[in-house]
Amino acid sequence: MNPKLPDPKEVVDSIGDGAVEVLQIGSRLAEKQSKVMGTLGTQLKSIGDDIKAKMPDDPSVLPASAMKAGGAVLSAIIGTGESFVSAIDETAKGVKGQIDRVIK
Repeated sequence: MNPKLPDPKEVVDSIGDGAVEVLQIGSRLAEKQSKVMGTLGTQLKSIGDDIKAKMPDDPSVLPASAMKAGGAVLSAIIGTGESFVSAIDETAKGVKGQIDRVIK
């Protein structure tokens, strides 16, 4: 029984594609993180607009806005973690796919 050796061109192509997958981790992360930051920016702008509209007649807007801002920031922190995990996961799947392509 002779095991079938992969085509050298396919191995080189797979190595190149795997390297591209690793390089793309930055773009994946930036894309995901831009969505998180865009959402945070929109939320903070809305909170600021609410303060402008209600002050000085309704000072209770300040503690409520502080709570909303804290929640928005916490959500962005969690989203940042999710961005990292997701970008790494997508990259790992891409590299695994290139490895599987050669060894099958």
